[in-house]
Amino acid sequence: MLQDHMHNMHLLEREVTIPELLQQSGYGTAHFGKWHIGMTSGKRKKPSPTEHGFDYWFGLSNGAHPSHKNPVNFLRNGKPVGPLKGYSCQLIVDDAIRWLDQKESPDQPFFLNLWFNEPHAKLAASDEIVSLYGDLKDESAIYSATVDNTDRAIGRLVAKLKAMGKLDSTLIIYSSDHGSYRTDRNGGLNGNKGSNFEGGLRSPGIFFWPRGIRGGRIEDTACGSVDLLPTICGLIGIDEPASVHLDGADLSPLLTEKGAFRRDQPLLWLAPSSGHLATLRDGSYTLMGYRGYQLPFDHVRFNEVLRKMAELAGIDPSSPNLIQAVSNTTFSSPEFQRLNVERVRLQTFQEAWIPAIKAGGFGRFALYDLSTDPLQQNDISKQRPKVTERLKKKLLELYEDVMAYAPVWEPVADAYATPTAASPARSGTRQEFRRPRNDSPPSPKVLTSSATRSSRKLPNVVVLLADDLGSKDLGCNGGPVKTPVLDSLAARGVRFTDFHAGAAVCSPSRATLLTGRQNLRTGIYGVLQDQWHNMHLLEREVTIAEVLQKAGYGTAHFGKWHIGMTSGKRRKPSPTQHGFDYWFGLSNGASPSHKNPVNFRRNGKPVGPLKGYSCQLVVDDAIDWLETKANPDQPFFMNIWFNEPHSKLAAPDEIVSLYGDLKDESAIYSATVDNTDRAIGRLVAKLKAMGKLDNTLIIYSSDHGSYRTDRNGGLNGNKGSNFEGGLRSPGIFFWPRGFRGGRVENTPSGSVDLLPTICGLAGIEKPKGVHLDGADLSPLLIEKGTFNRSQPMFWLSPSSGHLATLREGNYTLMGYSGYKLPSDQARKNDLTRQMARLAGIDPSTPNLGAHVVNTTFSSPEYNRLKGEFVRLRTFQEAWIPTIKAGGFSRFALYDSNADPLQQNDISKQRPKVTERLKKKLQELYEDVMADAPDWEPLANVSTTPPS
Repeated sequence: MLQDHMHNMHLLEREVTIPELLQQSGYGTAHFGKWHIGMTSGKRKKPSPTEHGFDYWFGLSNGAHPSHKNPVNFLRNGKPVGPLKGYSCQLIVDDAIRWLDQKESPDQPFFLNLWFNEPHAKLAASDEIVSLYGDLKDESAIYSATVDNTDRAIGRLVAKLKAMGKLDSTLIIYSSDHGSYRTDRNGGLNGNKGSNFEGGLRSPGIFFWPRGIRGGRIEDTACGSVDLLPTICGLIGIDEPASVHLDGADLSPLLTEKGAFRRDQPLLWLAPSSGHLATLRDGSYTLMGYRGYQLPFDHVRFNEVLRKMAELAGIDPSSPNLIQAVSNTTFSSPEFQRLNVERVRLQTFQEAWIPAIKAGGFGRFALYDLSTDPLQQNDISKQRPKVTERLKKKLLELYEDVMAYAPVWEPVADAYATPTAASPARSGTRQEFRRPRNDSPPSPKVLTSSATRSSRKLPNVVVLLADDLGSKDLGCNGGPVKTPVLDSLAARGVRFTDFHAGAAVCSPSRATLLTGRQNLRTGIYGVLQDQWHNMHLLEREVTIAEVLQKAGYGTAHFGKWHIGMTSGKRRKPSPTQHGFDYWFGLSNGASPSHKNPVNFRRNGKPVGPLKGYSCQLVVDDAIDWLETKANPDQPFFMNIWFNEPHSKLAAPDEIVSLYGDLKDESAIYSATVDNTDRAIGRLVAKLKAMGKLDNTLIIYSSDHGSYRTDRNGGLNGNKGSNFEGGLRSPGIFFWPRGFRGGRVENTPSGSVDLLPTICGLAGIEKPKGVHLDGADLSPLLIEKGTFNRSQPMFWLSPSSGHLATLREGNYTLMGYSGYKLPSDQARKNDLTRQMARLAGIDPSTPNLGAHVVNTTFSSPEYNRLKGEFVRLRTFQEAWIPTIKAGGFSRFALYDSNADPLQQNDISKQRPKVTERLKKKLQELYEDVMADAPDWEPLANVSTTPPS
């Protein structure tokens, strides 16, 4: 039992509460009354109801003082209210009704959490109600009167809900926090408050919801308040918190009379400072586990204090349950109060006991059958040895799991004398998600779960992403590059043949991969130049890293980032703000080339010049991170985004020579892919040596098609194009422990599917309140269940003539932009020709722009021209209003089965298909544009080439 001035312990912020779940689902939330799970006391700061999901609260740290009548210790949102007139239960309902009357949005659903102080001591009720039950000084009569008064207060609240027209659609649940301290009020059951027998645990359970539950029924299934969170989720149709082990069960099948009720584990109660350490309920059987360890407790002094208090209060010291009688009496005097403080201190749980508790266990067990022995009088453990052993095994498993998860609190020194300012040693941190529709002002992320307990069962996750790699580069895809490592992963895994990047250009593709959302929703309209743009991946977006981080993973990013990083005074979120515990990478590409780069950063700080090739340096750091992780058993997520084969190209001569002349651009390009495969081989070997490979999910792809037309398998288009050549990418999934390998999968899919797929494979719930544009591929991978894509795949490129591409089945619909953006095409053409002449490239070469931008050639004049060219080609934030006001001019339809190279527009031959897909595309386009932020353009942007 918590005493804030004596304890550091409190309800951990990592824990997911009912109000947090309802708050994130759009509910207004408010708490009224007793709290008693941690509140700031003096300098000892603890989370308040606000930090646990309540928009508003009016209540107390513990009980009403000096009694239920005219309490002086209520707080409203953390501030003292001062002395109040009236009885606690009525004051609570007064404030609840006032909150309902003053809600800003009367149509917003609400969650009211009313925790009454009655009938806890110190008792008080009006004389006219007490007189209905006995003498005005009769403790039993006053106790009854407090319950009666609470019922009347609830009646006022019910009448208010009815008058507002809200009653029929309001779920009302009533219970008590435990059994009564009065043995005559627990129906003759064994035990009372503080006991793990039925008398201490059995409580009322009333569920009322006219619109959702058929009334007039009695339910005998064993259940409890531990079931409320999943039951509320089940009744109102929201997901339970992701990656959180719930000990309760969803009672909604019993209440709605639909579906089958299932309890995955027995009901369990633990009282580590009690002789009755644990109680487990499974069907009609109750197993009691008694404590096998001793805790320091001054029984002699405690009993002496009890006797003195009883004498002062006129209570017979031989009374059964003397502790409850003296602690709950209405009697008071200075000496009695002094003794009561000492009693509480002697009886209170001590945080210093936790190591002894965690090292301890059980001494003996007792078994009761409630169907034949509801008063728990007869231990039948010897008569039912098999049942006893079965339940002992379950209890021990649950006990060990709970103890592993329970935090160790730092004890407060001399707690009775002076409360200290020590902070709790938290065992978990709260991960939060932000999801407003714009990036200013920032709003707090909404909690969806705490760290999972079963992290040892989760797969490690490694995402490998190439830069500018074509769909026909790898050996396993029929390409010219020797890639034995990736070929082996593909052969032992699942190779997707119709896999697509998140976009046809870099930054948008990466934003989509990391979030499972169309890139415009995330804030990224085009290729990002941090010194020229305000745009970046919005902090509101939920990334794979954040989802896995909150599920207990260690997370690290290595390599290219390119979705926003601080540039000069322009602050932007780093990988840290997007869920990565550690990162080693770059804002954009490696400079001056892949060889000996100088622009890597580690957790935001420049590393300085490095020796080696980018792909190998990235893997070096990844291996070092694996070797130095604080917790080697913690599952990990490694996001490795290579720079290769993006320009400026560089690879060792001995590898280049395998593919051609040392100065041949094609040979150097191939060598960078080969070198990357070798680097990946070192990582795979490390995982195998660590015994981690079989339980590691490895995913490999590219951010889009190649700028080299000869590496895209003859498909129409290349990097930057919304045709297949710009979007088709490798898709390799490898996880020996998770799914059968040696397979080829032809279902259209893409990197937009990675977040939901990783969630599906790892058994983690997808982020709540987030529209995902991708689908969960896990049914295809594990060969169980039915794969379902709820919306077509689609890509948007607002500064391109090919504004949109939508893929559904074998059909691809292309939507062309109906607006014009300012573009000096004549100057861009002139710059391209000048750069080609300097680099020795034939100006008549197809796709000349890609060749001149990606050449290994360099000179001061070439770099000056290239800087101007890039600036002219770069997306401008000033275009956003035009884009949002624009739309489509025309459409083209292609059948990928009959026409894989997309040469024949069949929109006129298939008018019904075209119209159906047009409608879908326009709906998705409008939805994305409504979600996409408006960025303030930068004035006087320099044309200095980006680093």
